[in-house]
Amino acid sequence: MIGFSSSEWAQVIDQDTGDIIRKGFWDIGGSGWYRIAMPAMALQAQGYDVAMGELCQRGGYLGVKPFDEKDPVFPEVIVMQRFMQREVADAIPVARSLGQVVVQDVDDFFHGLHERNRAASVVNPSDLDHYARSIAESDLVTVSTPYLAKRYRHLNERMVVVPNAIDLARWSAQPPPSKDAVGWVGATPWRSRDLETLQRVLPPWLKRNGYGFFHGGFMPSTPKVTVETAWDQLGVDTSQTRVTYAHACSVDRYPRLFDGFNFGIVPLSDVPFNRAKSAIKGIEYAASGRPFIAQAMPAYVELHQRYGLGFLARSWQEWAKALDHLRENWAEESLRHRVLVAPLDIATRWVDWADAYQLVAAVAP
Repeated sequence: MIGFSSSEWAQVIDQDTGDIIRKGFWDIGGSGWYRIAMPAMALQAQGYDVAMGELCQRGGYLGVKPFDEKDPVFPEVIVMQRFMQREVADAIPVARSLGQVVVQDVDDFFHGLHERNRAASVVNPSDLDHYARSIAESDLVTVSTPYLAKRYRHLNERMVVVPNAIDLARWSAQPPPSKDAVGWVGATPWRSRDLETLQRVLPPWLKRNGYGFFHGGFMPSTPKVTVETAWDQLGVDTSQTRVTYAHACSVDRYPRLFDGFNFGIVPLSDVPFNRAKSAIKGIEYAASGRPFIAQAMPAYVELHQRYGLGFLARSWQEWAKALDHLRENWAEESLRHRVLVAPLDIATRWVDWADAYQLVAAVAP
């Protein structure tokens, strides 16, 4: 059996208010979905013995407590994500000494958080020390990007890059919006001065072309965040440009955030935390039939070179050129992106996770 657990279990966003509430499995956070829940469910569909739930411990063994069952299970292989407590770091070598195989999944460069990212004020230095020890003590570390492997390999040589996939069965090509708009889907508190990088080019382009701006993922329950935060950071004058938004929502409703615009943007400041990011946002845009432009960070360069997805921009002039191209060709690019994203479907990419786990354990369906 393979057990999967994430610190993001039961994090729920209320669709109507944007408030964080606590509920069940289906409302895991984004990283937990792509790196834990989605691969686990895909492996389960292939016949693997899988358990998912909250992390627990008994008799030195690490286990998971499924949300729909009372009793925890203690699998031969346990895959965990984003646990930064001392207790977890202490438990890993004990579990390994009892014969359990521990896999640590890493999807973000928490040791390189930008000061503007809200997580920088929430994660304590001691948390990062415990997290580093957990990475070092694990039998295997799976990471989503080569940059993460480079930054964490000094902690653990037993590391493999497993790029993010997407569950295309949940996504469909969205119809054209009622009014032309450029869209960004994301949460402003966890940015690193990203939207600000487009202040010179996007507001005048929107005004000149009569396009609106759509923000999907507004979180009103977050301190110091208002509905205006996204377009304030972009420098959009709302008296001259139409702005719309949608609240952040649970993972089962998440694809609906991509229906309010023609094409998407992925603005990223050039900081270590962003260089470690995967290209999952661009993959989501493509899955919804929304072509996109991304700052030329490593993962997006690779996504473009390998799959032809997205348009890369390294300067405001390249952003303007790409925006003009998508304004003129977005319908054709929408169809093209839907075709090109197909190889990234978890229905075929599940083998990447199975192959990784087989490096340290005899897992088989």
